[in-house]
Amino acid sequence: MLKRLFNKKGKYFVGNIKNNSLLARAKDAEIRVTSLSRTESELGGAEFKVYEYIELNEPQSFERKIEAIQDVEGSKWNIVSALGE
Repeated sequence: MLKRLFNKKGKYFVGNIKNNSLLARAKDAEIRVTSLSRTESELGGAEFKVYEYIELNEPQSFERKIEAIQDVEGSKWNIVSALGE
């Protein structure tokens, strides 16, 4: 789940990530957010890490500010990596 919150200086992404592993908790998830135009062309993006433990089947919330990009109409995101423990 990801929400976008806008202001004049940038864009805030607020969301939850969940660990569906059967054996290990995760930590330090790297997330990539891609900004999209009205025609869904990629305008740019950002990557950041959530430096938290992500326990089994428990959502971990996060909030990050990303620099505003002109003409953004939407976004997509994915988890690039996370460490198992």
